[in-house]
Amino acid sequence: MSPELSTELRQALHQLRGNQPLRLVDPETNTVYVLMRAELFDQVRAVLHEDEAELADTYGAQSEAALRAGWDAPGMDDYDRYDENRKKPCP
Repeated sequence: MSPELSTELRQALHQLRGNQPLRLVDPETNTVYVLMRAELFDQVRAVLHEDEAELADTYGAQSEAALRAGWDAPGMDDYDRYDENRKKPCP
């Protein structure tokens, strides 16, 4: 679906300077949307996906570091259930 810009939206976009996006508010839900040039969106999306890929590349090293730090120790099970254990009365 590719709706066309209304005259009001087109005028608002022309008043912006440079690559600034236009913020739109849905009056029924108060949800804010951002309208920007497709080229700018593609650049932003590429950077975000690049960061995701770089982060995924570190998962192995993160797991190794956690194991070396003792995160697999039996006592860590209590930490994993912290909220549950916090509600129990102290002995």
